[in-house]
Amino acid sequence: MSYGYSEHSPRTPRAVSQRGKPVAIRCDQGTEFHFPTRDALIEGVYRRELEYLADPAKQLDDVLAPGEALHKWMRLFVGYIATKKVLASALCSTISGASELAASSRVQLLEAITHLLHRAAAAGDTRSDVDPGDLLRALAGFTYGDIGPGWEPSANRLIDLLMDGLRSRS
Repeated sequence: MSYGYSEHSPRTPRAVSQRGKPVAIRCDQGTEFHFPTRDALIEGVYRRELEYLADPAKQLDDVLAPGEALHKWMRLFVGYIATKKVLASALCSTISGASELAASSRVQLLEAITHLLHRAAAAGDTRSDVDPGDLLRALAGFTYGDIGPGWEPSANRLIDLLMDGLRSRS
C-alpha cells in the first residue's frame, strides 16, 4: 500500500504493511515511522500535513513582508487541500474521530490565517476590514470540486485575484 501527501510532494512517505499488523513508513530522508494501525497512519499523515501548513505562518514573518507572507501561505493552502483530497475518503471511512480532527484543523488554520492577516493589515499591505473566517472560506471554495488536471494552477490564479482584492485601498 502507498499513502502520499500528493503526487508531487518530496515528503511523500511509502507505507509498508501486512493486514492486521502495525504500519511502518519510510520517508525520502530515510526516517522510518511506525503506526499501530492504518487509521493511525492516515491520521498521522493528515496531522503532519496540517503542521506543514500551520507552522509556517509565523515562520514566514521572518523572511517575507507581511502581505507577501499572507500570499505565500494562501498558496501553501492549495497544497494542503491537495493532500486532504488524497486522504479524504480514507479519513471519512476509517478514522472514528474525523469530526474532531476536522474541528481541530479548522482552529489551527484559522489561527494561522488570523495571525498573517492581522500582521498584513497592521503593515498596510491589506485592508483591515477582512474577516479571517471569510478568507478561509474563500480559500476553501477555490479548492472545492473538480480535482482534475489543472485545478491547482487555477486555484493559485484565484488566490492571486483574491490577494489583489485584499490590498489596502488608498
